[in-house]
Amino acid sequence: MPSRIANIAVGVSVDKTFHYLIPDELKVRVVPGARVLVSFGSRKITGTVVGFPGKAETTGLKAIIEVLDKPLTPALLELARWMSDYYMHPLGQAIEAVIPKAVGRAKPKKKKYLRLFANPPVEMAMGKKQAELVRLLTDQGETCADLLRAFSSQTIKSLREAGVIECIERDAPAPACPEAFTPGSAPSLMPEQAEAVCGINERTCAGSFAVFLLHGVTGSGKTEVYLQAIKNLAGTGKGAIVLVPEIALTPQLLSRFRRRFGGRVAVLHSGLTDRERADEYRRIQACEVDVAIGARSA
Repeated sequence: MPSRIANIAVGVSVDKTFHYLIPDELKVRVVPGARVLVSFGSRKITGTVVGFPGKAETTGLKAIIEVLDKPLTPALLELARWMSDYYMHPLGQAIEAVIPKAVGRAKPKKKKYLRLFANPPVEMAMGKKQAELVRLLTDQGETCADLLRAFSSQTIKSLREAGVIECIERDAPAPACPEAFTPGSAPSLMPEQAEAVCGINERTCAGSFAVFLLHGVTGSGKTEVYLQAIKNLAGTGKGAIVLVPEIALTPQLLSRFRRRFGGRVAVLHSGLTDRERADEYRRIQACEVDVAIGARSA
C-alpha cells in the first residue's frame, strides 16, 4: 500500500481539496505542483498536487492514476493560491485559469532516436546494412529515426536485440519560426520614445510595480517602445506578454515581433488548437520564449 497521501485541488466549484493515495511507482514524480489524472465521482479529471497532509485516513481513498506533465513552478502555484484567496474562488479552478486545459489533454509529441549502446558486444557478425547503420551512428551519434528511412525495421530490430543500438524517446523539438530571422538594428528613438523606454527600464530593473500609459496616434511609434523595453529584459530571467484587443490583430503584430525576436515569440489565444496551445505553453515553461502575444486568454 502506498505510504503517502497527496492533497489535490481539482477544477470543481467546491472550496476544498481532496486526498488521494500515491502509488509506489509514482512517488518520485508526485511533487507540489504536479498535474495528475484522478478519478472524481464517475469521471476522470485533472488535478494539481498542492501538498501532503500530515495525517489522513487512508480507508476508501482512491489512488492517483497518472502524472500528466511537468509540475507547476512554485511561483505559479503561489500565484494560483493568491488568486484563490483574493477572489474567494476554489483553488482548483484558480489553477485551471493559470494552466491551459490543453496541457493535460494534449501530450507532448515524441520522437524516436537511435544511438549506440555504451558497451556494445565485442564481436558480432553483421550484414551490409547493419554495419552501415552502426558506422552512421558512430559518426553522427544519436540520430532521429525519421532520418534513417534507408534502413528497414528488421535491420534496426536485429541490432537492438543484439544489444548494439538502443531506441529512446524525446519530446519533439518545437517547429522552426516560419519566417527567416535576420535581426536588423533597431531604429533610433525619438526623444519621447527614449524617455518612455528609460522610465520603463528603471522600474523593471528595480523589480517594482509601475503602470505606464503611452499616448499617440497610429504610426507614432508606440510599438517600438514595447519592442525595445522587452528587448532590455533579455538575460534577466523575465519575459513579457503583449495583449491585443482581438485575435484578428495578432498576425500583423506577430510578424513585427518575430522580425526582432525570431522564434522566441509565442502565440496564445483561443483560436489555437489544443495541441498548439499546449505546445506554446510548454515552450514558455522551458524558457524558450521571450515574449508571448495574444488576446485576453494569453
